[in-house]
Amino acid sequence: AIDWYSTTKIPLRDARGAIIGVAGFTRDLAKMKSAHENFLELAPVLETMMRDHGQPLRIPALAARAGLSTSQLERSFRKRFRTTPHKYLQRIRTDAAAQLLADTELPIGTIARRTGFYDQSHFTRHFVRVRGETPTAYRRRTSRL
Repeated sequence: AIDWYSTTKIPLRDARGAIIGVAGFTRDLAKMKSAHENFLELAPVLETMMRDHGQPLRIPALAARAGLSTSQLERSFRKRFRTTPHKYLQRIRTDAAAQLLADTELPIGTIARRTGFYDQSHFTRHFVRVRGETPTAYRRRTSRL
């Protein structure tokens, strides 16, 4: 069985901007019956996005996995996550890429392809828009190697 939780996390930074910890809280959606039922409808979509984010994923195919039309999936996502499925998937890809940037020495182009971006330049533009810095700058600041 799958348990669903809603977690909010934020980085804790020191005076220089380095991450020194994480603050957050988690809510058990099973204890919030209506929320739990709402999220279960999207479970196949969320699981596919998390598992296969590096592959080409089409929103109509994701909708079909949940037994929804594309417009139903779009509405459901907006209601529950306040974003579109496409933006949610892009966020998963960006987060996965950020982890690879910090934890590996893989070339940026390889990271872009592994996390589902079209190419390195598309990845870089997206990363700067979301994270406010280039992948190279992010790697320099966060590298754990």
